[in-house]
Amino acid sequence: MTRDLLRLDQVSKRHRRGPLAVDGVSLRVSAGETVALVGESGSGKSTVARLALGLLAPDAGTVRFDGHDPYRLRGPSGRRTRARLQFVPQHPRGSLNPALRAGDAVALALRVHGTPRKERPALVADLFQRVGLAPELARRHPRELSGGQVQRVAIARALATGPDLIVCDEPTSALDTTVQAQVLELLTDLRQRLGLACLFVSHDLAVVRHLAHRVVVLRRGRVVEEGGTATLWNAPRHPYTRALLAADAALRPEPPAPPEPATADRSVPPEPARADRSAPPSRPEPIGPSPLSRPEPIGPIGPTGPTGPTGPCPSAPTPPTGSHRPVTSAPSPPDRPVPPGPRPSATGPRRSATPPPNPPSRTRPTGTGPSVNRPPHE
Repeated sequence: MTRDLLRLDQVSKRHRRGPLAVDGVSLRVSAGETVALVGESGSGKSTVARLALGLLAPDAGTVRFDGHDPYRLRGPSGRRTRARLQFVPQHPRGSLNPALRAGDAVALALRVHGTPRKERPALVADLFQRVGLAPELARRHPRELSGGQVQRVAIARALATGPDLIVCDEPTSALDTTVQAQVLELLTDLRQRLGLACLFVSHDLAVVRHLAHRVVVLRRGRVVEEGGTATLWNAPRHPYTRALLAADAALRPEPPAPPEPATADRSVPPEPARADRSAPPSRPEPIGPSPLSRPEPIGPIGPTGPTGPTGPCPSAPTPPTGSHRPVTSAPSPPDRPVPPGPRPSATGPRRSATPPPNPPSRTRPTGTGPSVNRPPHE
């Protein structure tokens, strides 16, 4: 028959003048066994864990670890007994001294329980390797480590004294899914290799199902159901237990079934290909020339006719040799009088491109009469 390492009988605890946080709880943990405490927030799980560690004194009932009351352990014999009962907190970063390196925090547990100073560095390196940490990480401070690494340091510190029972208060609640699976695998491996017993406090039923041998369900400080993990999952008796399992199943829906492979059915014609609506619509080709298109530029008109960039423009008719292109003047607006004087001949030579000289200045005639601007040709 396996002996009970931890045993609680009708334990009750009240915090100051409030209601009972724990009301008549009884449980046992055998050597090499993992017992899980589950329940909603405020059900008394963490209070039961502190009572089991001897951090709180019960108001009623008894707590025994290997036949001793953990709250009354004193002296060298009590220190040796307490070394076999260790704790992994929910927030390990807050339980580590930020001024100490990770290796020094583990070595401190060895020093408290009487390990010689010369043996501590080798033991710290061995503990880091057990929990899957590189020995070089022992020189880092807790702020320089990730959440999963800090949790492994806390487990290494708990293993430093060679315990028989570890109390884990939700050690994976602050970790992501990947790191959570790694820590659970580490705890399972340590339990198998070292024969550790564990009181595992958690509200994650998937983690409990993976790790625990037996489950104790708490509600409002009382035990409502207790049994093996497989039995409790397959045939829960209490309505509260069924509600917890139903809520966990609702939060973890089953993955969708894979789609069935498509089979070719020649009796059904294939659907026509649909146009890609994401692409911009195509514009119809213009039938005639675009009104916005610019005509091809024509070179300057020379003395022999219109020319393009390299020669005569093919689109304009070439005038006969010796003739000139007639230049017609635009009619003047009707409200502006045409100044007198000879007009240029329609067939005469073209006006030179050089600007004419400045006309002579017009002076105001002397006299008493009104000023008259006379044309220069008069």
